[in-house]
Amino acid sequence: MIRHHPSDATLTAYAGGMLPEALGLVVAAHLYGCAACRETRAMAEAVGGAVMEALPPTAMTEDALALVLARAERPMPRVAPLSRGEGERSLLPPPLDACSFGPWRRIAPGLRFRRMFAGERGIAGLLEAMPGKVLPLHSHTGLELTCVLGGSFVDGADRYAAGDLAEVDEGQPHRPEVDGSVPCLCIIATEGVRLHGLLGVAQRLLGG
Repeated sequence: MIRHHPSDATLTAYAGGMLPEALGLVVAAHLYGCAACRETRAMAEAVGGAVMEALPPTAMTEDALALVLARAERPMPRVAPLSRGEGERSLLPPPLDACSFGPWRRIAPGLRFRRMFAGERGIAGLLEAMPGKVLPLHSHTGLELTCVLGGSFVDGADRYAAGDLAEVDEGQPHRPEVDGSVPCLCIIATEGVRLHGLLGVAQRLLGG
């Protein structure tokens, strides 16, 4: 059972196309398995459509058509097919099928990350953490969204399992810990990370 969902503000922003691409993909992964949020999104889209219909028309700029045609003629970006292991294949939802990912990279003992190339803002990708792994204390310089694809983790008083979406606001410190006996695989996107403690000092010294 999915217990954690995006906030109304985040879901409304997604429905209106206002979320950065990477954050939107995390929401899409959650929506794939959450009928309740799909209904809320549909309502937000309907309300937004009604509001737009009520607005007075706006004149287009003289070069609007030329700009659209120029964009249509641009070559489509190359999307590398996602090479998945058998375990990953069963966990990744269809909204991620067209995403371009880099290779798995070990970023700490028991922790590895596979970068997703989506948009220009922040960092996004697959994060896998081994059972018992505790992430360093950190906060964010913008919004962070995490959708659990397999396994589970605890953050504060809340536990997040498959399908759950964790939303962490700017400046909110947290320290997730993987529970259970299997690795936790998530799709995660953040607009920026700020480490705390000695790691935070090192990050600032290095200009991060």
